[in-house]
Amino acid sequence: MKNILIMLSILFLTTNIFATEEIEEEIVIDKSITTVSNDTRQLLLAEMRFIEQNMKDILFLIVSGQFEKIEKKALGIQESFVFKKSITKEQIKEIQKKLPKKFFLIDYEFHQTAGQMAQAAGEMEDAGLVAEEYYNMLKTCVQCHSTFATHRFPNLIE
Repeated sequence: MKNILIMLSILFLTTNIFATEEIEEEIVIDKSITTVSNDTRQLLLAEMRFIEQNMKDILFLIVSGQFEKIEKKALGIQESFVFKKSITKEQIKEIQKKLPKKFFLIDYEFHQTAGQMAQAAGEMEDAGLVAEEYYNMLKTCVQCHSTFATHRFPNLIE
């Protein structure tokens, strides 16, 4: 019964979080708008789109028990961390200067949780634990959006 409740919660949260709409160009930090260069913004938006698509895919994979595919998608999310990919040294300096430490802490937690989901799927094939880690990832998404993207998600204002 607990697993069914977790799955229903996941489905509810996912359909509300992943509403398709245009992503705005600004990044909101503590209620003020911070601008980053267009290239850096595009890199961050590409990261968000990658995560969004993989989170949608994982939801279906969870409810169908496809652990190997869940592991692969979760590892993809864990490794997609923007600083590990195609970011330049100049972009790293820009982001470090313009984004607060809390942003990096939330982002780190999110990617670590993706790794934990991958482990739960790959090594353990534990649907309940995979669903719990998915839920934890969603909570981290909400935490970040309610802190840094209230202009896009006004219902998440704390």
